[in-house]
Amino acid sequence: MVWLGEKPWIWPAMLLTSVWKGYPYMAIMMLAGLQGIPESLYEVASIDGAGRITKFLKITIPSLLPVIFVTFLSSVIISWTKFDLIWVLTRGGPGYDTSVMATYVYAKSFKYYEMGNGATVATLSSIIMVLFLIIYYRLFKSEDVNS
Repeated sequence: MVWLGEKPWIWPAMLLTSVWKGYPYMAIMMLAGLQGIPESLYEVASIDGAGRITKFLKITIPSLLPVIFVTFLSSVIISWTKFDLIWVLTRGGPGYDTSVMATYVYAKSFKYYEMGNGATVATLSSIIMVLFLIIYYRLFKSEDVNS
């Protein structure tokens, strides 16, 4: 089976590769966040009679919100500009099945030498990303996330 050459298998293979590549970053960020939670919070919750699920929902998740916020934002930015993985594995093919914004900009600018078109699409892509980041920040802006 040719995973990167058959249409039904291209995106699952790309997703698997992307998860394999990005998992260590996510794991290290979550581990750092978990290690930053004071043990005294769990001890006080135990004294108050909280169970494991209550501790997880009331202490762990709220304490990890800043880490989740930053990790998600950086993951979206990395995914939006996911050029290297797609270009190395498929070069946007077969056909245009794995062509995304970044590969389109590259092809327009450096393969077909249409620098103006490539720059325009890259600028529009940047504007879309900035708008997404502003909306995301405003939706999830709170005292817990900003601390």
